[in-house]
Amino acid sequence: PSKVFSSVQSKMATDKVHIRHCILYEFQQGRNAVRACESIYSFLSEGVVSYNVCAFWFKRFK
Repeated sequence: PSKVFSSVQSKMATDKVHIRHCILYEFQQGRNAVRACESIYSFLSEGVVSYNVCAFWFKRFK
């Protein structure tokens, strides 16, 4: 693999972990998956994480 591809792949993995931490934070604040997505959209950008992904992680955290 090229260095560029490896760098992009590494950044994507880091971004996913970062978003997962954001979802966990929202969960710990007592929000539901919909509110978590809305909150994440407000400080990152809309579409960065789907409701289905938030709901999946909320189920895993319970």
